[in-house]
Amino acid sequence: TNEVLLSLQNDFVINHNATLITEVNSTGQMSFEDTMLTSRQTIQAHDGGINKLYYSGNDDLIYTTGGDNTIKIFRTATGKLIGTLYIFKDSKDYVFIDPTGRFDGTPEGIKKLYYVKDRKVVTLDKIYEKFYTPNLYQRLLNGEIFDPINIIIKETPKVKINYAEATRNLEVEEDVPTFLNKTGYADIVLTATSEDDAIDEIRLFHNGKIVTLVTRNLMVEDEQNKTTVKKYVINLLPGQNSIRAIALNSQRTESDPDEIAVIYNASDNTGTDIKPIPNNNNTTLATIDKNATMHLIVVGINEYQNKSMSLNYALADATAFKDEIEKDAKSVINNVKTYFVTDSKADMQGIEAAFIEVQNNAKPEDVFLFYYAGHGVIGKNNEFYLVPTNVSNLSNVQAELEQKGIASKKLQQFAIDIPAQKQLFILDACQSAGAFEAMLTNDANQQKSIAVVARSTGTHWMAASGAQQFANEFASLGHGAFTYVLLEALKGAALNNKMITVNNLKNYLQQAVPEIMKQYHGTPQYPASYGFGNDFPVEIKN
Repeated sequence: TNEVLLSLQNDFVINHNATLITEVNSTGQMSFEDTMLTSRQTIQAHDGGINKLYYSGNDDLIYTTGGDNTIKIFRTATGKLIGTLYIFKDSKDYVFIDPTGRFDGTPEGIKKLYYVKDRKVVTLDKIYEKFYTPNLYQRLLNGEIFDPINIIIKETPKVKINYAEATRNLEVEEDVPTFLNKTGYADIVLTATSEDDAIDEIRLFHNGKIVTLVTRNLMVEDEQNKTTVKKYVINLLPGQNSIRAIALNSQRTESDPDEIAVIYNASDNTGTDIKPIPNNNNTTLATIDKNATMHLIVVGINEYQNKSMSLNYALADATAFKDEIEKDAKSVINNVKTYFVTDSKADMQGIEAAFIEVQNNAKPEDVFLFYYAGHGVIGKNNEFYLVPTNVSNLSNVQAELEQKGIASKKLQQFAIDIPAQKQLFILDACQSAGAFEAMLTNDANQQKSIAVVARSTGTHWMAASGAQQFANEFASLGHGAFTYVLLEALKGAALNNKMITVNNLKNYLQQAVPEIMKQYHGTPQYPASYGFGNDFPVEIKN
């Protein structure tokens, strides 16, 4: 940006190209006139004084900073507000929000910003599904016009956990009620209420991952009283079990979570020190049972039935990832069960058969990793699909995707139904312009889809690129750029404190993928990664 004034303490006038800023005053107001002096408007830019004002390099935008710790962005020609960047002292967190309420930002930043309704706080994370919009700032600068979200935010619902076990541990950590258990299972009753709306969904998370509903003849919905009651039976793991619940109303507004901890002692001699470890980046590092099993599904598709869709390095990517994980997984877990699905076997039936095998055999203490290298696309229904080998009719591609593709909703259901609490999905989903150029207009919809799936299931997801950024392949690397960086990370580049965790991988990919893409392609490519479950190690170096 071009700095115009370092300090704006008094009223002033600036004539800059197409817009005449006739006044900026100490109360945070700006007045605009066009150079023909045919129109004038005054806006409240900040709550309080405006400290600095900048023009963008091409003079299209005006940036203002205020004493309210915000940066406002305006169109120079019209004075129209594009959005507001909220920053937080002593933190790298941020939130960008547009005038309609759509937002993007860091997970912790989203929790810090809130609306007030009838003197009650509604943090942005409570309206995540409706208002979260990946890449919002860049999309607005590019001129994208969003459909309005025509809802008035209602009061957030409430949810309460009722645990039947009578024994209460005297120690309470961070105000979380803690209970002792010797049976190995917990009967949990959730009661959700909403004063001015219906309850649409209740989610229960066990150690960060969503629990499949198992009932014992109790499922009550009272529309008149806006109350829903559900009963779950949870198989506990030895040591400390974190149990958390949220409810969503029909607007998809979330409740505050309710949480308890249950410590399961299999016998009087069993220790109770098996618990997640607080990490230094506001996440929890979960321990892995050495005697558990890692279930690994790896899919790689070079050869498509439609030859115009064939890829060069997807199979090499998948093979190298499988070999690297199998080689190093024994440092954290004794047993690895691999399902390697490639080329002609990688149709919808072949891929889903592997998921069903894992679903039938995995246990809560296990680890599940899914890696996919092949085509991925946003359909005309804005749903993200993995494209198996037999999707071939590009003249009717939407019907092909619906019949033969694997939709993100199906992946979400597998994430829910697979009992393993530690899950990571990695999608190196390429696109060729010749195959899917009619579907390359929904860059951020893939990211929104993945983010909602990760949040709703408590699982981790990484994706190579959005719909408009091809997951590029380079002959000199022998791999696609995303997987090349991922392999380097697994070989030690993402090592931290003698271990490589899921969050280590995500952080390394966010830094290294744009750099290597700029080096080899001239344009950076930004991977997407979302994780709302506990962090966990995939490799330990001695």
